[in-house]
Amino acid sequence: MERVARAAASAVGAAEAGERPEASDSADAGMAASARAALRASDTAWRPGNMAAS
Repeated sequence: MERVARAAASAVGAAEAGERPEASDSADAGMAASARAALRASDTAWRPGNMAAS
């Protein structure tokens, strides 16, 4: 999970700076994108009062 978090932070930083990830980082960037999507989905599912989380 720590590697995914680092990859996500790296990909977000590169995107904010307008940089493209290097070819060797493409797998980590893809993993980071998947992690961000999973975090968004889990954040939505775990909001207080949302019965889908139980």
